[in-house]
Amino acid sequence: ATPLWLEKAFDAPNVPILTADILKCGNNLFVVGFASGMVHLYVAASGKKVIELSAHSRQVNALCCHPSKSIFATVGDDTFLNVWEVQSG
Repeated sequence: ATPLWLEKAFDAPNVPILTADILKCGNNLFVVGFASGMVHLYVAASGKKVIELSAHSRQVNALCCHPSKSIFATVGDDTFLNVWEVQSG
């Protein structure tokens, strides 16, 4: 088996991370959903947080990034499904 190691640590709030995915657009972005209802986007190469969204009024249960477009969807305990588009720039 190939050993695993920590490639990079990200500065995330002291709130449980419940879901994460990678958005493959321009600079690849990690999309991270938190128990607080927040979603943060981080530049994969540097770990720098570039976007902070108040996505849901309760926890984010799941998120999914489109394989080739700059969009992702989130679902939360607030019973909403939100679709987000990341604009470059």
